[in-house]
Amino acid sequence: DGRGGLPRDYPLAERLLKLAMDGGNLRAKLNLGCLYVENGYRTNLFEQGIQLIREAAEAGDLRAQGRLAGLFFYGKGVTKDLTNYVEWTRKAAQQGLAESQLDLANALGEGRLVPQNLPEARQWAEKAARQGLPQACFVLGSMFANGRGGERSLFQANEWFRKAAERGHRDAQFRLALACFKGQGMDTNNAEGLTWLRRSGEGGWPVAEYFLAGHYAVGAVDLSKDDEESM
Repeated sequence: DGRGGLPRDYPLAERLLKLAMDGGNLRAKLNLGCLYVENGYRTNLFEQGIQLIREAAEAGDLRAQGRLAGLFFYGKGVTKDLTNYVEWTRKAAQQGLAESQLDLANALGEGRLVPQNLPEARQWAEKAARQGLPQACFVLGSMFANGRGGERSLFQANEWFRKAAERGHRDAQFRLALACFKGQGMDTNNAEGLTWLRRSGEGGWPVAEYFLAGHYAVGAVDLSKDDEESM
């Protein structure tokens, strides 16, 4: 794909993937399928690419299962089927794919694609978060902050917001900043709060930009404008 300083060479990639696939490499089968489906290479082989992804998924490759779930969700190359989306998402999640674990947590938390189950949603969010997925860390932090799916703990919420914030999650940086300013689940620490507010605001998070602008204008962060409902 042109990464690592190497020129992009789809024909060479195709040949090498076919060799690996012929040797039984499931990930090569998935990648060859993606080459046909997602990279716009040899568009006449689009349907074959879908079939390769499906075969790799059915053979147990967790990333292929996650990719096939996405195809069912968006209806790309297959009939849109949310039941199949959830089924393949769960298969990938059970094998440890963090992105699928988060997708399953969201589905269980929202209760639209499957019956709502907040305790199970939190379990899947935690599995994904423990793999370091920033959005999963943020979702888990939010669940602890609001008591969704289990105990409410502002301390635990801040721990997970911090993990997400350290990985560049702008909303988590903002939530952590507010916790520092207000002393919610931690000791008040205005200096640290301002550091996280700057990271979030300068990173483009709109609400943080608003508070940061106020700080630069008057030399203080005016928390009276904080919309608690946004928390």
